[in-house]
Amino acid sequence: MACLCGLMRQLTVVTRRTYPCLNNTNLTHQVRWRKPRWVPVAKTKVFNVREPTPINAEEDVELFKEFNSYRTELKTIRTFLVKWQQDIKTEDISEEELQRAEEEEHRRLMEINRQWNAEVAVQREKRQKEEVAAKQLRKRKEQEQEEDEELEMLEQASRYVQLESEQAKTFVTEETLDEEVEKVLNMRKDYNFAIDAEGNKVTYENKDAKKSEQAG
Repeated sequence: MACLCGLMRQLTVVTRRTYPCLNNTNLTHQVRWRKPRWVPVAKTKVFNVREPTPINAEEDVELFKEFNSYRTELKTIRTFLVKWQQDIKTEDISEEELQRAEEEEHRRLMEINRQWNAEVAVQREKRQKEEVAAKQLRKRKEQEQEEDEELEMLEQASRYVQLESEQAKTFVTEETLDEEVEKVLNMRKDYNFAIDAEGNKVTYENKDAKKSEQAG
């Protein structure tokens, strides 16, 4: 084993000196070590007798049938190919006939390709029409939605303007400022009141009036 390793090392050095381009190349390959043939059997396996693999009778019969069928079919295919090759060699076909046959095959294939292209073109036009129709419908719905939203915004703005215009009537302007100030000064509010058992509001003015009525 040591001699073998030394020989491999010397071979690697000679190879790298002869071919400098292989200096960065790994010339050794690690494999699973197996003992040589001249090494005797291990002591633990001297009297080891391998048990044969059990065979299923039904599976063996089925595999035998399948193998016979496979061998027959393979032989048939091989015979057919050999005969077909011999027929090609024995036939005397001129270059013109061969070229004519190739041109005919080419025209046939081109016709098939043209038919396929026509079918694909019809399907493509149908799909494009459906896509255009769906796109137009989607745009129309979006436009209707935008119009509805704009109309709603206009109605809200109109209601807001109308509300502001109604409230503007009560605004104090420069012309009505003196009148409003006089009105506020003349307006008297008395928040000192009470509520009787019947739920009536009782103020000092009402109380004085009742007293005067009772006195009269």
